[in-house]
Amino acid sequence: LKEFEPALAQAKLYLKAKPGDYKARRLVADLHSYNRDFDEALEEFALLRRDYPSDQSIPVRIAVQFGVRLIIWG
Repeated sequence: LKEFEPALAQAKLYLKAKPGDYKARRLVADLHSYNRDFDEALEEFALLRRDYPSDQSIPVRIAVQFGVRLIIWG
């Protein structure tokens, strides 16, 4: 289930050119999630939380990641 790998590769290339781009960082985190790379998604969301503490959507995404992991892996 790695159908988002091409998009993730493109997003990471863009992020190398513009490392501070919030939307690109968020996209990378979301794409990891869609690919069920939950540990990597959580790591990316944790970095976003550190760098953008006022963004209230990030803790929600972190909670969702933990919830999905529990449902899928028990």
